[in-house]
Amino acid sequence: MHNTNNGSQSDRLDIKDHGLRNLNQQPPKNQKFQNRIHQNHQNHQNHQRQHQKTNFQAHVMTKGDTLLKRALKEMEKDKPDKEKAFAHLNESAIENNYEAMYALGTWYLHGIYVRKNKSMAVDYFVKSIVGNNKNAFYDLAVCYEKGTGIKMNKKKAFECYLNAALLGEKQSLYEVGRCYYHGIGISKNETIGLIWIKQAKLNGIVI
Repeated sequence: MHNTNNGSQSDRLDIKDHGLRNLNQQPPKNQKFQNRIHQNHQNHQNHQRQHQKTNFQAHVMTKGDTLLKRALKEMEKDKPDKEKAFAHLNESAIENNYEAMYALGTWYLHGIYVRKNKSMAVDYFVKSIVGNNKNAFYDLAVCYEKGTGIKMNKKKAFECYLNAALLGEKQSLYEVGRCYYHGIGISKNETIGLIWIKQAKLNGIVI
């Protein structure tokens, strides 16, 4: 588990199992390529911010949002009613709330208050990424890479790590670099891999 805090709405509801770290080398200097990666990331972030701003301006609290808020409030109690929280999450997911889908995915993946069901966890992650949930992209990538709850697919794992990284999931910066460096799901390129790993370090990821 890494030490960064993404501040997602479902922080109190999910547990993430980050790992897969096995490299500790200094990247070469390649400022031009590094700047291109940074610019691509910035362009994506700017697009996301504009999209979120537009949505916020037109957004009205939905039933799914209300149910998710109730689940969060329930879990913040000293003695939460976990069945009630789960019911709220489940109803919120039915109302197409992507945060609730992700939270339920982590509950099923790790067996939190429910019977562990890795296949169901993957199903929820797949649904959640439709809403560009960066944490769901990351956890789905791990599932694809390890073959957890779904057939192992290194190419899809890399694609999910990349999407998560572009959406701002910092650990995924390292995972994209690791995939490039070792040729996992993508053609091996140690130079590009080390550049991504350097970006991860600059974003506070401890390798």
